[in-house]
Amino acid sequence: MDDSTSIYATRTKHIVKRYGSAHNHTGIPNRIDIDERSAEANNRKQVGDWEVDTIIGRSHKGAIVTLDDRKSKLCRAAPLAGKKAR
Repeated sequence: MDDSTSIYATRTKHIVKRYGSAHNHTGIPNRIDIDERSAEANNRKQVGDWEVDTIIGRSHKGAIVTLDDRKSKLCRAAPLAGKKAR
């Protein structure tokens, strides 16, 4: 029995896990791409055009949401109770 067919060779193969599907990686319904942003929001001419981001903590423990106003540069951040949408 050669090494390529031994039980040890078959048990040590690397398995790649795939989470979700490639066509909807973000999981956000009706998502608008950043390239499709309106000209008013892109030029930063009005207050109230917000960008929202989520920061996931080390080892996926805890999360923070950040809200940034593009015109006034106002930034708000708050801890989240969990990472799941409600």
